[in-house]
Amino acid sequence: MFNYRATPVPINPNWKELVSSLVNKRNQMQLSQEALAYKIGCADSLIGKWERYERLPSGFMLLDWIEALDCKLKVQ
Repeated sequence: MFNYRATPVPINPNWKELVSSLVNKRNQMQLSQEALAYKIGCADSLIGKWERYERLPSGFMLLDWIEALDCKLKVQ
């Protein structure tokens, strides 16, 4: 659940799969959360919040997150 909202929102399984893939890719690249935040240009703590499902990135920041890990978003 995303509990930071006024009414908690369930986490979509597709979102969990995407975040898990991005975390795995970051670990494969041996990038710390801090190093990834630097590449994206956001606060150090923000990556951890995204990865722990405490916050949702904006669409723009999500694309930056994906690009910083040299990934591509495939829509089906």
